[in-house]
Amino acid sequence: MKNALIIRAGSNPEQAVWWWPMGAADEPAKLAGWAQLSELASHPLANAVCLLIPASEVVFRDFTLTKKGPFAQLPQFSWLAEESLMGDVEDLHWTVVRKVGNEVTAAAINATLLQQMLDACHDAGLQVVKAVPDALLLPFNPDGATFASLEEEWWIRPGEAQATVVSDTLLPAVMARLGEGNHQCYGDMIPAWRDSVEPQPWQHPLRLIVPELRAKKFTLLHGAFSQQADIKEEVRRWRKPLIGAVVLALLLSLLPQLANLWQIKTQQKAAEASVQALFKAYFPQSSFTSNLKYHFTQQLKTPQHDFFQHIAQLDQIKSAFNDIELGVVRYDAAQSAFTLNVTAPGKARVEAFVNQAKPAFAFAITEEKSAAAGKPFSAVLKGEAVKK
Repeated sequence: MKNALIIRAGSNPEQAVWWWPMGAADEPAKLAGWAQLSELASHPLANAVCLLIPASEVVFRDFTLTKKGPFAQLPQFSWLAEESLMGDVEDLHWTVVRKVGNEVTAAAINATLLQQMLDACHDAGLQVVKAVPDALLLPFNPDGATFASLEEEWWIRPGEAQATVVSDTLLPAVMARLGEGNHQCYGDMIPAWRDSVEPQPWQHPLRLIVPELRAKKFTLLHGAFSQQADIKEEVRRWRKPLIGAVVLALLLSLLPQLANLWQIKTQQKAAEASVQALFKAYFPQSSFTSNLKYHFTQQLKTPQHDFFQHIAQLDQIKSAFNDIELGVVRYDAAQSAFTLNVTAPGKARVEAFVNQAKPAFAFAITEEKSAAAGKPFSAVLKGEAVKK
């Protein structure tokens, strides 16, 4: 990629948007949210936008393919990964990050979120030609992880095909998880772990990623998201003729099969009702009505949950409580249990945080220290990441 307008969108429309023309002498600039993207519509590179997706919104998984051919099992990624992912996996958009023989690393993002980001750019007059998880473009460090700070968050690339973004309050837990290594740090590492990293001169992450961005052909824009802007314009132009032609073709080619399709649909509904009744009979307290294979399996065994996914969830919950400060964060991998030291203006705010964390985390308030006049309330939260 030679020249592009790099735009790093936040995870939601209210979060800050960073932008920078690749190779420009000026420092990257910041917009208040997605709504201000239209200010970039007149930029000379508005038709060549590289959209950076927060890596905290992306899940990375390793797979071993069994069929022949380079991409024989791509449509099965959601099915292969459903036992290690929480919630519905049907809306995930998968992209191969690395493939060595039959070993594949793939990245998944919620297709609805990706579509919302692309729509926000399109509505602002910007054409996205490439989309990549942000931290995946940090310099690769074969001897450890790469860290880069950006205001109150850290971009982290722990491996060639792994990346995440966490807030600075969760950095100690990440460092404890990664352990020793020749970690490269572009930013001011917290004092407790300063001796565990090799400091590098700080650069804004948008500048730091340029070499990898130029070299990598990897993009999330494929399949349903390939050349989205051009497809939308063509479909809008030829919509009515296309609808007429498609309807006529369907009537001519599928009319003899409608009776069979109706019969199959009826049998499918009956089978789904039977499966739901069986699931309810075995687990009467459960309220799940879809993705029953996944939930049935979860009731019978305890799968291993992803540490970085728990960290990303906890970070998202914490973002709604700016008046609560997290101190030490400890993680017990064997129990998937967290211990958090928190301070807040009062106990009610801590209780609200605990309630907001449900059902993802089952925290209990322990070791309370009541707030004296002019001093904050402090407590220790202990609990497990709930396994659904």
